[in-house]
Amino acid sequence: MKSFIKRQRAMMVGHPEPWTLFPEWQGGKACSGRLASALIRILIPLSVAFVLSGFLLSTGEFTDGPQAYLGLGFLALLSLSVVPGLIELWRYLRWGPSELVFHTFPVQPGQQLSATLHTRIPAHRLDMGLGEFGWRLLCLEEFSSVGGRGSTGRRERVLWNGTGHASPERDSGEAELPGGRVAVPLLIPIPAEQPPTSTAPDSRRRYWRLEIGTKELQPSFRAQFRVPVFDTRSGAERAGELSTALSEAAEGDLTAPHHAATAYGGDPLVAEATVDPVQLGQLRREADPRPRAARLFKSWRPAARIYTNTEGRLEVLNLYGDLEARRMRMILGAALLLAGLGAGLLVALAASVVFFALARLARPVTVRMIFEPEALVIHRSRGPIKKEKTKTVQVPWQEIGRAWAFPAVLTYHDILLTRIAGSGVRCGLRLPEAKTAEQLVGAIDHHCGR
Repeated sequence: MKSFIKRQRAMMVGHPEPWTLFPEWQGGKACSGRLASALIRILIPLSVAFVLSGFLLSTGEFTDGPQAYLGLGFLALLSLSVVPGLIELWRYLRWGPSELVFHTFPVQPGQQLSATLHTRIPAHRLDMGLGEFGWRLLCLEEFSSVGGRGSTGRRERVLWNGTGHASPERDSGEAELPGGRVAVPLLIPIPAEQPPTSTAPDSRRRYWRLEIGTKELQPSFRAQFRVPVFDTRSGAERAGELSTALSEAAEGDLTAPHHAATAYGGDPLVAEATVDPVQLGQLRREADPRPRAARLFKSWRPAARIYTNTEGRLEVLNLYGDLEARRMRMILGAALLLAGLGAGLLVALAASVVFFALARLARPVTVRMIFEPEALVIHRSRGPIKKEKTKTVQVPWQEIGRAWAFPAVLTYHDILLTRIAGSGVRCGLRLPEAKTAEQLVGAIDHHCGR
């Protein structure tokens, strides 16, 4: 499916095989080395240099004297930027495009990537002593970033990378050249703890990229491909992990010290509903006994509990925010605002905005998510526990198109529900572990019959 909008819409309504929607993996293979990309890297700098040279000649100020040397030097530096494009074009004309055929399609975390790289390198290069190809597999996260002057852009962060070598062999199935061409079989393990390719409609996208090449050829051979890494397990299998973890928690020690340790950013699984919001807040306070002033810039971390309630239904209790830190930040923000307005200090006004924003982040919120037989019920309460304002959202299971775990605030994780007809629903969770969020997504898919 080439249309990005149609692909996103199909994934949001719960497409059973989202990897088939990406055009770069059609037919279970991926291609690398396109002529268009090399030409673009050459033509864009040359076009800018041509337009700039015409402008300099039309003004007449850079035709003689020191200005002429300055203009020529700038055009020369701009022309040098076409060198990478020329090298890429040379590499394409010399070795042509490559094709990576997947034998395991898609690849699941914890399995091995089995694929074969089919190149257009003549097979007689093997007789000339062509050595091993080096490969690197990366798990990347792409996100938006803000520059120093407010400019936005896309940046990449490496979540995991692995390297290795693979021995080339003769591609007997290639008959375009006498003697065939060079093929490189690959068998690369995918760590089970790393995330799959992201299909969530958020600003952070995770994907896997394979880079492979050798420097024994002139020009050197390089190719890179997107790798389809998806979690192909059913909702029942992923929900089974959560059931197993809950069973293990039932056999463990559920004493007060254990609760205090797990409530503060640890494993949130417990056996039964033994903790209410008031008790969970007290456990969080005991786990982090810092005074009020020490929490001015770093408030309490969120606490979470996942358990089976007295009616035998799965329930999630999530508590985050810091009322005392929120009040201190509001007072400081108001004081700085008054000082800035009275003295006309822009620094004080900017600091007041920062403290008001921090106060908003510290707003106390309690989220209770219950897996009812007919619907997923989410209770969101804001404010102090005894004076909280509760809003309840019920999403019937048959209306849920897809559930995603995606990053929320800072390093915490939330769950996004998309409806088959209608707008999406954010559960409003702040879970400390991505694995916990993925397990809950599996439980939601299981209740939806996937």
